Amino acid sequence: MSNPTREQEERDAVDLMTDSVFAIDFLQMASDDLRRGGPTRISEIHELVKKRNGRTDRIIPFNLGAVLGFLYVGILYPKERFDWFDLIPDDPLPNSSPDWGLRMATVVAPRKRNPTLRYCVRRLRNSLGHTSFVYSVPKAVPAGQNLFEAITIRFRDHNPNDPNDTFEVSLDLVQCVKLTAKFRQTVHAHVKGKYGL
Repeated sequence: MSNPTREQEERDAVDLMTDSVFAIDFLQMASDDLRRGGPTRISEIHELVKKRNGRTDRIIPFNLGAVLGFLYVGILYPKERFDWFDLIPDDPLPNSSPDWGLRMATVVAPRKRNPTLRYCVRRLRNSLGHTSFVYSVPKAVPAGQNLFEAITIRFRDHNPNDPNDTFEVSLDLVQCVKLTAKFRQTVHAHVKGKYGL
């Protein structure tokens, strides 16, 4: 078996990121449908699973493990596997495209009073890499509220060599999905252009 080329590695990485985006979209749609009690094939499968397991409660297939995997593949993996962080615009956060999902984020970073989008994504990556984040999941989400708006993740990062170099931001899952989806779209366009695909 021969070693894959750099092109094949990058193409495979884009496919992995794309599949992750599709998986999280499916989980969100399935979860929303089940919460509404919608009569879809997913709901029918859900009923069969409940019967088979002797459960009467509604089991939502959305889980934070899937979200964490999505974030790792969407943010941490591209940084560690390929040097794609330079593709992220270095625009000041308030001037960044809303497609990245961070324009309205409130960032606390004493050493970086006007953080850029790239800076924030790098610090988010550090938070994921060092498992310095905390989920906040409400006990109940009203039927009309978007589940992804109700769940937040507080990301923290600190420089071990400088105790004043800290970073903190809380993002809801809508923002996290926008960020990772836009990053994937940017990487995808880059790889397509690079290899003439």
